[in-house]
Amino acid sequence: MNTIVSSKGQIVIPQDIRERLKIRKGQRVKIEEVDGAIVVFPLPKDSIRALKGSAKIGGESTKIVRSLRKEWDE
Repeated sequence: MNTIVSSKGQIVIPQDIRERLKIRKGQRVKIEEVDGAIVVFPLPKDSIRALKGSAKIGGESTKIVRSLRKEWDE
């Protein structure tokens, strides 16, 4: 598919692609350059909410902090 870059550097994502990827007006996307090509990734509507639950609570960082606090107390 071909499109034209506007004077502002904007492009139009064709409607059929927007529909398949469920990209809506105002939705944020991530743009990367990969091996000389431009790649556009749709981001979840709320990126913060999408990350919810991805961090492991009580994991390695908690152990490190506890160890450092113990050292400081000594």
